[in-house]
Amino acid sequence: MWWAVLAAIGASAVFSALMSAFLIGTSLEPLPQGGRFQHLSDERIIEWSGLAAGASGVLVASWLGRARAVVVFIAYFGVLVASAIVGALELARLCQDRLGCLLDLPSSPEDAVLRQAPSLLGVVVGVVLIPAVRRASRMSAFALEGAGAYAVAVVALGILAGVRDLRLGPHAVIQSLSSVPAVLAFLALPAVAGVVIAFRSPLPTQTAVQFAAIAAVLALPVATSVAIQGRGVEALLVLAVTSLTTGVVTGLAIVLRHLVAKRSRTPNGHSAGAAPASD
Repeated sequence: MWWAVLAAIGASAVFSALMSAFLIGTSLEPLPQGGRFQHLSDERIIEWSGLAAGASGVLVASWLGRARAVVVFIAYFGVLVASAIVGALELARLCQDRLGCLLDLPSSPEDAVLRQAPSLLGVVVGVVLIPAVRRASRMSAFALEGAGAYAVAVVALGILAGVRDLRLGPHAVIQSLSSVPAVLAFLALPAVAGVVIAFRSPLPTQTAVQFAAIAAVLALPVATSVAIQGRGVEALLVLAVTSLTTGVVTGLAIVLRHLVAKRSRTPNGHSAGAAPASD
């Protein structure tokens, strides 16, 4: 069940990033003097991305782990939404006290709760679609499990860094750190996924390549924001560097898999169990 929950968290992060990138790209309006203006605030984009995050997480949890996994994922997702509400209200109070805040923040506790309606709707949509997903064929979810471990590690890092909204993507959390911790986190977070991939996937190299693509998807909101500012080359670099760092994940997955395979062999050189699939 727990692997199914981890895969659901990974799917939630991936589809949330996709919807964020879509909303950023489609919320631009031309200005009379030239350039473009993003009329949808970052806060609204995060809130509406909850629609995709909630639905995809519930569906993957049901697909791989049935009812218990769905309940655990909804509880996890609910904690993230609740933390976002508390953080937004605290920031709104600070803005009111200083009278100089231009952020799109809730005006009351009721407004803060109502603004999370897309997340609730996403969960409802996911639950409604569960019967259709259960008829689908099951396939490998090892890359999503790695993505789930990565997302959980980002949330843990966000808690330690005091990030207001734990649903923010990995790049936003990393950017909240100072330079040296940010570099260390950028390299260490994929290693968390690598550990899961190493112990779960019979084909760690293939799975790590899939996770490299997922990592690029998770960076799409940042890359899209950079691209709409006219810095297309820098946006491509963000995606390329993010994908390349998962080479660390690939190496870690392969090394750990071979170490586990060696430990599973008996003293006479024969495998204690079934031989792992070749990569």
